[in-house]
Amino acid sequence: MTFWGLSLFIGGPLASFLCERFGLRSVALLGSLLSCAGCLLSLLATSIWHLALSYGALMGLGFGFMYLSAIVTVASWFEKRRSIAVSIAVCGTGFGTFLFSPLTTFLLDFYDLNGCFWIIAGIAMQGAVFAMLLRTPPRHRETEQLQSAILQPMKLHGRRQTAIIIRMRRWIKDEIDWNLITNTTFILYCVASFLGGISCYVPYMYLADRAKSESGIEPAYAAWLLSFVGASNIVGRLTSGVLSYRKVAGNVVIYSCACVAAGLGTAFSVWCTTFYLYAIYSSLFGFTGGIIVAMQTVVLTDIVGVERISNAFGILLFVQGVAVFVGPPFAGYLIEIEREKGPLKYQLCFVVFGLVMVMSGLLLLLIPLLNWIKKMTEKRAHVEEDRQMEEFSVIESN
Repeated sequence: MTFWGLSLFIGGPLASFLCERFGLRSVALLGSLLSCAGCLLSLLATSIWHLALSYGALMGLGFGFMYLSAIVTVASWFEKRRSIAVSIAVCGTGFGTFLFSPLTTFLLDFYDLNGCFWIIAGIAMQGAVFAMLLRTPPRHRETEQLQSAILQPMKLHGRRQTAIIIRMRRWIKDEIDWNLITNTTFILYCVASFLGGISCYVPYMYLADRAKSESGIEPAYAAWLLSFVGASNIVGRLTSGVLSYRKVAGNVVIYSCACVAAGLGTAFSVWCTTFYLYAIYSSLFGFTGGIIVAMQTVVLTDIVGVERISNAFGILLFVQGVAVFVGPPFAGYLIEIEREKGPLKYQLCFVVFGLVMVMSGLLLLLIPLLNWIKKMTEKRAHVEEDRQMEEFSVIESN
């Protein structure tokens, strides 16, 4: 899971560069081939590290290529209703979570692990069919600017260099907006995103196993818990658009409340003892998680502005990739030190990571406060400037 998430996020800049160089359809096709190859290579695995590289890193990289290509293509085709189109497109991840959890359980029961790998590899290969259907719209100025804004983090200016090191040095020098590093609000947002990224994968990894070991829930029913997460995740993503459009609250406040609700639900889920209570928690976590994912780019745009969104989003993806790399191993460590508690070994993990998610939401609430302080400071500066100008005018008139 760690290698899968790390490849999915860290592979984003690489996918951006390849899309700029070879086109969206080619990168999506390559992603399908990589994910299929990673699943087939897992058949030859003899240790956990083999699976980490094949099923984790290689498949994660392939899915990252397909995801980025599909989202950029959808965004390129739509203008007036672009936000709605993209929000509907990203709901596909929720449908996947809803369908594949019980499907994987079914495949493992009837076809064992090797058969499951073969079938999942075939499903991943079907992505090549849809990749061939991707088309970029007719070239015009707005489309070129849009794709440039999305793919800009990996675009290199100047003459083409044959040495990769020279390319990377030029990219670091020319493309990274170093002013973002000194933006206090952006740094705070990255820290909050890092804490959220650490904690968000724990329920996906351990919820089903915890339900089976702690409460004796049947494996078939436990698998449906992740389906509840996926279904409610779709509702959360669509709801976030309505809340933002209706201006029920500020975008940062909506994002923060979702993080706090997800964290509290995760921490208090240790009192879940029946399938219905687990289902309620799964639905809550999925719903709030959908809001978090959907509001992420909107909040980032509010913080840095449209002109800096490409560089800021690249940095944010890197931060989240590091969080995904750190979170699951730490969760495993907490479970390991609680192993003597038997079925209750998961409780400390869920409490700690739930509180980390709450901390992420509370940090986000500092962003409106910082913005208010900044506005008040600027207002006082303008008032002082106007006062000085009036005094100077009085002196001149005398």
